[in-house]
Amino acid sequence: MGVHENTIANYERGDRKADPEFLELLRTHARVDLNWLLTGEKSPPVSAALPAEVLESLWRIPRFDIQASAGAGALVASESPNGWMAVDRDWLSRYVSRSANVGVIEAAGDSMAPTIRNRDLLLVEVRDGFTVHDLLRGGIYVLTLDGGLVVKRLGIDKDVLVVTSDNPAHAEVRVSFAELEDRVKIHGIVFWSGGALETHR
Repeated sequence: MGVHENTIANYERGDRKADPEFLELLRTHARVDLNWLLTGEKSPPVSAALPAEVLESLWRIPRFDIQASAGAGALVASESPNGWMAVDRDWLSRYVSRSANVGVIEAAGDSMAPTIRNRDLLLVEVRDGFTVHDLLRGGIYVLTLDGGLVVKRLGIDKDVLVVTSDNPAHAEVRVSFAELEDRVKIHGIVFWSGGALETHR
């Protein structure tokens, strides 16, 4: 941390009080809780320290331990929330109505690259009853296709549902309307995706 060992020894023996600059180094580089260091008590949770108006402006979105395949071999691990993602209500309302049912899941695979990459987080508006009109508008959907959970673009070609990937290495799948009930279940539409930079994946 750029502090001489003799100086640290003086702090440890109590011969000298730590100056603010050293305490800041401990907090930022060693992630020491300064409240605990100085008082012996843990700092309160972040939520307890936030003003009430800030807490009221946040919306908690459930994160599910589910991977929607953007490639091959998707698995549904669980349908119970295993965490939460807090976002600003006003930001969320840019994309969906305030009454929308929204969830967070993780993408797996490369078939939707470069739009959606492996391990990207997806914000999904979950709802039933998608119409042909909805599908004609385009978009990326989370659906069960032949028993596997996938994230794909959906379109209509006459009386056929066309399931496509953004990665040209992956072939499209065509499902006739007569087969839809047996092969396809649309769970929701993806309205936001994001993830770590390549250097941190």
